[in-house]
Amino acid sequence: MNYSVKNKTGQEQSDILVLIHKFMPYASSQLDYDKPVRVELLSDPNNAANPLGKTAFYNPETFTISVYTDNRHVKDVLRSISHELIHHVQNCRGDFDKIGPFGENYIQTNPHLRKMEAEAYLLGNGFLVRFFEEHMRNQPLQESEKKETKKPKEEKTGNIGVDYNRKRKQIVADELMKRWVKK
Repeated sequence: MNYSVKNKTGQEQSDILVLIHKFMPYASSQLDYDKPVRVELLSDPNNAANPLGKTAFYNPETFTISVYTDNRHVKDVLRSISHELIHHVQNCRGDFDKIGPFGENYIQTNPHLRKMEAEAYLLGNGFLVRFFEEHMRNQPLQESEKKETKKPKEEKTGNIGVDYNRKRKQIVADELMKRWVKK
């Protein structure tokens, strides 16, 4: 799926950008969405100074994930992008069409939004990033990343494994959603 990334921080962000460009194709292969998504890296020192400041947000009208990068670990930025990417998936499947009004405490008062947030936390902050980490550990290193010359492991390919893994992940996610989300 197409995506774009724009660094609006005014700062050098090569570590984050490299990881995002590895993560987005992987995430697209694991998630079901049909519209391109934009990722914007933002800087806001006032927000960064607030211990409970924003980390990221998703704009469903522009299909844009905006993530704050000030004083954050690269993997934490990736978790925020992943969380908001789940909101993009929800938007593409029409979940945002039925959210109704929401205010400051929407998570406590709106069951539909609570379920959407639970899915984003479970899949975005949890499984998707964790599975991506495992995927990256199992990938042969690029020439520029090699510390020493190693023969790459033979990769096992085939749709049966991919289909099985997707099915397994969906079963686990569905079961966890049933247990963790009140109706």
